[in-house]
Amino acid sequence: MGRASSEVWAPSWIYREGGLTTGRGREAIRFRGAALVALMALALAGCITGYTGYPDAVEVAGGPETARPVAFKIEKFDILNAGGEEAIEQTLREAPAFAEAARLYEGDPIPDMGLLVTVDPNYLPPSLPAVIFGYLSVSTLTILPAYSGKDGYSVAYRVSVDGKPTGRYRYTIRRKFGIWLPLLPFIWVNLMTSSERDAFTATTSKFIADAHADGIL
Repeated sequence: MGRASSEVWAPSWIYREGGLTTGRGREAIRFRGAALVALMALALAGCITGYTGYPDAVEVAGGPETARPVAFKIEKFDILNAGGEEAIEQTLREAPAFAEAARLYEGDPIPDMGLLVTVDPNYLPPSLPAVIFGYLSVSTLTILPAYSGKDGYSVAYRVSVDGKPTGRYRYTIRRKFGIWLPLLPFIWVNLMTSSERDAFTATTSKFIADAHADGIL
């Protein structure tokens, strides 16, 4: 029985003299890989993103500090976190009731006593046509345009006291996303649109205000 080959197949365009096993071959791979990444980054830079549909941010109140234990937990984001998780925690801690609250992470035991707020950022996927055109756009390095206005989040804030559910609040965030290579000169528009951090700051402050008005916080 012959010895198994240790060679790895790769397209012929990444080979130089001596193939993959030589220093020149490896340098060719690194150079062309870096060039491809740079080209993709340049193409994907031609996109404009904004968040809409969420409630206006309000001044955080959230009642006075409390002697009872207070904790909160932020469930894992289904997709890449772009500042939303940090915005939730920062906004919660601005409320006196959460200033010294313990943050719970995956695997931490749920307390039986005290106030607990669980934040669940449920991802809302884009429509099927948006997914198809998005794939085609990326496949052509955004020479073809793509747009999505349906994806975003349905953010749930669940409140329990001494282990018993006492309130549930839900807010919707929509993300509008356009990608097209000719948009590259206009990416400065992103500086004028709302970000994921802005959206989650607004929903969290609205939750605190609503729960305070209901006498929960």
